[in-house]
Amino acid sequence: SWAILLIPFLMGAKIGGGFDIKIVLFLVSVLSIFLAYQPALMLAKLRLKISSENVKDALKSFLVFLPFAVLPSLVLIFYFKLYGLLLFGLIGLIAFFLQLYLAKLNLDKTQGGQLFAMSVLVMTAPSAYYVGIGRFDLIMLQLYFLNLIFFGSGIVYVRMKISALATKKEKFTLSEKLFIGRYNIAYHVAILILISALFAFNSVGLLTFLGFLPVIIHSIMGTFMLERKVKFKKLGWIETVYSILFAIMVIIEFSRNLPK
Repeated sequence: SWAILLIPFLMGAKIGGGFDIKIVLFLVSVLSIFLAYQPALMLAKLRLKISSENVKDALKSFLVFLPFAVLPSLVLIFYFKLYGLLLFGLIGLIAFFLQLYLAKLNLDKTQGGQLFAMSVLVMTAPSAYYVGIGRFDLIMLQLYFLNLIFFGSGIVYVRMKISALATKKEKFTLSEKLFIGRYNIAYHVAILILISALFAFNSVGLLTFLGFLPVIIHSIMGTFMLERKVKFKKLGWIETVYSILFAIMVIIEFSRNLPK
């Protein structure tokens, strides 16, 4: 979650002009919102009686982080006149209630629920970019879209690994690997076709295209090499390295194409 939150943030901030006091304030706000989110969700679940966790601990955590989330945001909105952050805040609020609804249906831990949560986290890319340049433009949508499909890869791949772990078998036949990894293969073939088409029509550059290839190749090969044994710590580091490589290539691509 931290990588999905911070790597898109750093991409948006760098492409949006680099790091200044506005980006620092926004980073404090984003981190505080992230840390306050789970306690807030827990409190809401308790209110709706879909959880029985400790209300005192949740309330304490929420109140600790709330001022650090609100105050920098107010400075950015009213002093720096970044009123577009209100739109991002509204989207975040809607996402919170949708996440709560998914939790009520016991769908928040499913692959779809995790993809939804990821789609909210990667909004740090367009929002950090907006804080940097102070206006809405097409690059915001491009950053969101690229991060959305890239980080969706990790969610789908890890879910395949979890499905393999849940079985009783140590080794799988090819047909079993393809069945367990069917969503993983479908997702990565789809984004390979999509990103290839975008590159062919000059909608993305060569570096952005190349930034997707390592994770696509790794994920598809991972299906054919699938086994029950999973080293999640190692897997997490591999995914993080791919994410950093992707971020560097996209930053270089966008930065050299932006008007000076």
